Amino acid sequence: MLSLRLRATVYTLVIPGFLAGYLPWKLRPLEVAAPLPLSALFSLFGFLLCLGGGALLFSAAYYLVRRGDGTPFPLDPPRRMVVAGPYAHIQHPMLVGLFAMLCGQIVWFPSVNVLLYTLFLLLAGRALVLHIEEPTLRKRFGKDYIAYQAAIPRWFPSSASSDPTDTV
Repeated sequence: MLSLRLRATVYTLVIPGFLAGYLPWKLRPLEVAAPLPLSALFSLFGFLLCLGGGALLFSAAYYLVRRGDGTPFPLDPPRRMVVAGPYAHIQHPMLVGLFAMLCGQIVWFPSVNVLLYTLFLLLAGRALVLHIEEPTLRKRFGKDYIAYQAAIPRWFPSSASSDPTDTV
């Protein structure tokens, strides 16, 4: 069997790589994109957004392996609840990182197809989180996860959020 780190690396590269790399890349040529005014500035901003989203995604995966003793893949989940690193600021940093990468691509390489794809994934991801992931985590981690949800914002960091280690 593959080591935990190797499994996590494969899951982190393959799934987001497919969703935020391969599919948007295949969708872009299906349309003719007109250059935007200030396109160099937009390209730089989009590139930085992709880079930041990727850093957030990989940082979150790293903490799931190091602190959670598991992987980002739902069928090989962490054994312990993680409240450190990006998880100390938002509940779902991997999805936020993925969407930052997709939004960066929309700005970097203007594409209506990638915009529509991103909106679809945003709705699907939100439904997955609300109806599958969070109920599963509440069952697995009980009161600790409920306290974490009360202390940490779901999608956007807030300066008013408290330290989850105080309540967990």
